[in-house]
Amino acid sequence: MTSTLFSFLFPHPDLAERYSRSFHAEPQKVIYEFRGWKDSARVLYIQKGIFQIEVLQHSRWHPIDLVLQDQFLGIESFLENREEWKGIHYRVKSLTEGEGCLIKKHYFLDHMYANPKVFFALVEQLTRGLLHHQYIAYRQVGELTKDVVHYLNQLVESGGFYPQNGQVVLPKEINTKVIAEHLHTSEKQLHEAIKVLEAEHILKQKYRSFILQADS
Repeated sequence: MTSTLFSFLFPHPDLAERYSRSFHAEPQKVIYEFRGWKDSARVLYIQKGIFQIEVLQHSRWHPIDLVLQDQFLGIESFLENREEWKGIHYRVKSLTEGEGCLIKKHYFLDHMYANPKVFFALVEQLTRGLLHHQYIAYRQVGELTKDVVHYLNQLVESGGFYPQNGQVVLPKEINTKVIAEHLHTSEKQLHEAIKVLEAEHILKQKYRSFILQADS
């Protein structure tokens, strides 16, 4: 769906050149930083790669979410009152090589309002993210093994990865450190959960990559 939305936004190359700026990112590169008290809001479209959203807290960047291909970022663009931007400070960093573009806010919003499909697709994406964060807040009383499977399945369902022979091979950048940070647990606890999942033949590691059973 998102690729179709992108085609709708830029039916001609000259429009993309005028109202957006493409980028190519090497791994571990910050491709966007938004400081609400001084920056103008823009919409990001991720065309390829795995990216991480980080927020600044106590002089340290903390990861809060992963962003995969065919996803939009920049929900602060939907706030009409600029005063509400002031407390927002985040950045987007590439975990793998990737590509995307920055789209001018007003151009994007004009097209979103003109096409209900664009609007509902974005509502669906935002709702999925909200449910994810609500679950993370609740997960502290749940079993970590279930949380790991739930989280990895969310990544798969986002459209970035596809099963082959009943298995999904995740990129090596989705490692224990990244998973532990996003599940707000320690790597030691995560390793214990992974051992359980390996014994149950739900998850395994091979050549530094996690392999998830597609029907888990």
